[in-house]
Amino acid sequence: MIYKFGYLPPEFTIIIPIFIICVSLYSYVNTKLVDTSFSYIGFPSIWNVILLYLEILSFNQWINLFIILLFILLKFVPFRVIHPMRNVGFKKTNIIFLFGTLFTSSILLMNKLDVKFMNDFYFYFLILWLIFNSYFILFVIFSNLLSSKLYQKFKKNLPTGWYKD
Repeated sequence: MIYKFGYLPPEFTIIIPIFIICVSLYSYVNTKLVDTSFSYIGFPSIWNVILLYLEILSFNQWINLFIILLFILLKFVPFRVIHPMRNVGFKKTNIIFLFGTLFTSSILLMNKLDVKFMNDFYFYFLILWLIFNSYFILFVIFSNLLSSKLYQKFKKNLPTGWYKD
């Protein structure tokens, strides 16, 4: 898809997919990328979602290259990613946001394919899509921060009554 749809500058259309395949292979053969709580270590291999975002957002080729390189590098940064559907307390909310994301993504992609479905509302669907995706990005960031060892250590040192669990 990267090659066919011209997401990258021409001089990178061969080498970047090779890097993505190598990073994906590394992800699938490395047994230490999932910890005991089923959290993923490093950027998850969700290249199909990244391409979906690049298609919907329609950045120029050099910005797309920067974004893909950033995610390739993030693969090797050892941060935990807790999948939103694994959080029992927010599972229903996350499912609602997931269906909202799927619906708005479908509408925006149909518009890209010249299927002018709800064309007058494209801007509103784009705003909704950004809200739904921002929710998931912030959810993953905050759930990782709140489950981190540093936060747990900080919380232990707070005087009683400063926080609620």
